[in-house]
Amino acid sequence: MIAPVQPTFVLIGAGQISRTYARAFSGNLPFRLTGVADIDKSSAEKIAAVTGASAWDDIESMCVELRPTAAII
Repeated sequence: MIAPVQPTFVLIGAGQISRTYARAFSGNLPFRLTGVADIDKSSAEKIAAVTGASAWDDIESMCVELRPTAAII
């Protein structure tokens, strides 16, 4: 049997709505937030710190490195 792969997603933008998404998705869910990107990396770091995700200031680098299943913009 092939083990299931846990889907991952990233947040693009670290504004107010991203904070809401991060809180909603930080529970015990079948998928995981792995990255947060914002032009202001300190904003991304604040959200990432709450969720255990990594913070980025470059969307392309984040997606190439993390290879998320989905992105929320």
